[in-house]
Amino acid sequence: LTPRGTNANTQAEYDERALPKPAASYADLAPPAALAADPVAAAAGRGGGLGDGGAATGPDGDLPAPEPLSKADETEAALIIEVFGELTAQCLYSKSWVLRQGALQRMRDALPTAGDKHSPLVALRAAVQVLRKCAKDKIAQVYLSSLDLAGDALRLGEGLKAADVAAQVDPLLHALLAKTADANARVREATEAGLVDLCRRRAIAVEVVGTHASAPLKKAGDVRGLLGRLGLLAALVAEFGANVPLDRALDLAKAALSSPNAQVRQRATDVAREVYRIVEADSLGWFLDGLKPAQRDAVAAVFAEVDAERSYHGDEGEEDGAEAGAGQTGVLSEIEEGDEDEAL
Repeated sequence: LTPRGTNANTQAEYDERALPKPAASYADLAPPAALAADPVAAAAGRGGGLGDGGAATGPDGDLPAPEPLSKADETEAALIIEVFGELTAQCLYSKSWVLRQGALQRMRDALPTAGDKHSPLVALRAAVQVLRKCAKDKIAQVYLSSLDLAGDALRLGEGLKAADVAAQVDPLLHALLAKTADANARVREATEAGLVDLCRRRAIAVEVVGTHASAPLKKAGDVRGLLGRLGLLAALVAEFGANVPLDRALDLAKAALSSPNAQVRQRATDVAREVYRIVEADSLGWFLDGLKPAQRDAVAAVFAEVDAERSYHGDEGEEDGAEAGAGQTGVLSEIEEGDEDEAL
């Protein structure tokens, strides 16, 4: 049988037929240079004549016009409309993911002047509201685009008191931390890298991120949640050292060592390794208390690796390095003694 809609006379001709041209990607829909200043308006075929309060309409083949806001959405988006314009809000609340992503581009374009037209607190609140909504978006590309925008958007809070910034940013931080447990691996990896970058750019204080990341999870035994939090904490400690609340990070890691999931236990060991790199060995004795022999062995192995690195790089001097090569540190000796006691 010949499939409907084809002129092929044989199955072979049908198999060799020219495939239809794939739908244009978002990048393919980029406007001409004359309209580049307003991508949403360009897609709607309005040139530069579409104001913030206008409705985007265009000929067939263009991006769809954003739907008018419902009364509930208009009320919810009042601050976004005030700071970034009604069209941006309409696109943000649109059912079309392309328009939602277009809203982020409009917001990016508006950031340089948003702090001049509005108070820093109002501008920051509006930006955070946009980012929080995008953090809940089911389309990964929309969320990832908002994550890429977050660093610039949070700069609107520069000059505000730390407490005022924290009050606005904390809800967003909770939403981002939830993404470290997302089912999409690309989203998880991008979120971890994004949070580290936000700390690097001082858009969010690393102490705040570390404190929230090391808090006990609401659902005990949440494997993806633990993997995401522990991976983030290991990355934060590796880059920012003692600026991370180390005791809290180790508390979470120690609890995670009891997980039946091997990946979770490995991530917990990674956190312990990164902390051990930057603290005095004797200060981690409490971390070993109560660990089962297998757990203590895993910790001992990574501590020994760090000791070997220190010895190799001469961090403890030639004489100290020789001593380290001949035996383990006080903490590792404590582990051995504990194992002997348990064996008895």
